[in-house]
Amino acid sequence: MNCSSFDHILVVLGPIHCDFNEQNLLVKPQESGGYRIAAILDFQDSSYGYRVVDVAVYMMYMMTTCSSHIHPIDVGKFCLESYLKKTPLSDSELSVLYDCVIARFMQSLVLGVHFYSLLKDPYLLVTQKPGWHAVKQLCTKPGDATLQYWLS
Repeated sequence: MNCSSFDHILVVLGPIHCDFNEQNLLVKPQESGGYRIAAILDFQDSSYGYRVVDVAVYMMYMMTTCSSHIHPIDVGKFCLESYLKKTPLSDSELSVLYDCVIARFMQSLVLGVHFYSLLKDPYLLVTQKPGWHAVKQLCTKPGDATLQYWLS
C-alpha cells in the first residue's frame, strides 16, 4: 500500500489500523531523497471506528519516538500538519483529538506495564520512559491550547 492509497482508507467511520506507528511501516528510499511508505504491517488491532483514533495513535507514537529530540507538542503539530495536507478532519474530530491522544498514551503505558508483569518481555516497556515524558509535557497546557497550537 502506498501513501496515496492510505489517504483514502481513513473515512469518518470505517476501517482503521489502530496501531499506526514506525514499527509497522516499511519504507522505500526515493531517488530524490527521503522515503515513502511502501507497506503498512500488523493489522491485528484493526477495527471499525473513527479515523480520528488512527490520527491520535499515529501522533502518540511519533511523540513517544521523537520526544528526546523534539518537544512532544511540536511533534504533534508536525504530525497533524502532515496529515491535514492530505485529509481534512471535521471540527468534531478536531475537538476530541487531544483527548484521544492522551487516552491512547494512557492505554499504551498502563497496558504495557500490565503485560510486562505477566510476560516479562522487555519490548513491552520500550515506550514507558519517553511516553511518560511526553504525557507530562502535554499536560503542561490545557488541551484546547495545545490543539490550537497544533492547528496554528
